[in-house]
Amino acid sequence: MSLKPDIMVTTSTPPTLALKHATATIPIVMIGVGDPIATGLVQSLAHPGGNITGTANAVEEWFAKRLQSVTEMLPSLRCLSYLRNPATQSIIAGDAGRKSIGQKLGIDFNVIDVSTPEQLDQVLTRPLEPRCASALFLPLDGLFIARRTQIAEYALRQKAEDLPVQQPVRFETIINMKTAKALGIQVPPSLLLAADEAIE
Repeated sequence: MSLKPDIMVTTSTPPTLALKHATATIPIVMIGVGDPIATGLVQSLAHPGGNITGTANAVEEWFAKRLQSVTEMLPSLRCLSYLRNPATQSIIAGDAGRKSIGQKLGIDFNVIDVSTPEQLDQVLTRPLEPRCASALFLPLDGLFIARRTQIAEYALRQKAEDLPVQQPVRFETIINMKTAKALGIQVPPSLLLAADEAIE
């Protein structure tokens, strides 16, 4: 605060909360914050009060839509693994809503708490609980966004043993007549008849 800025801009809940505690006079514009009312950032969306305004994610609605999409893709799903950062206040504030949505859809959650990169590294070395390994669900969180590639690779490894070995089901014979002519090769008529395609 020694620089005395005219305005401050933040993304996500933790830094916005930190600035709220640091100043009550400098205007703060938050971007992409989850549930600012439940986390105490504002009094209401229409009249935030204090020195904070900006944009907020519709966390519960977004969560419901994403979970609905998962259940439509995996209709037999009854439990999924849920990676959660307990240091992100908006995620903890939305737990009641998450559980309610899960109950409506008949989904249980195997909650895996991770709040640091080191903890995430440890989690990514362990297999998921078998009953809940069909899907790995992540809330919007800076830690998970930054490590999304490693998390995606981890999720793929969990299901590799269930992916069947593929065999070709269709075979095609294509003869390049131009190349054969250039090489001085006479293609037998029987081979031409058996070919699926002849490139002139």
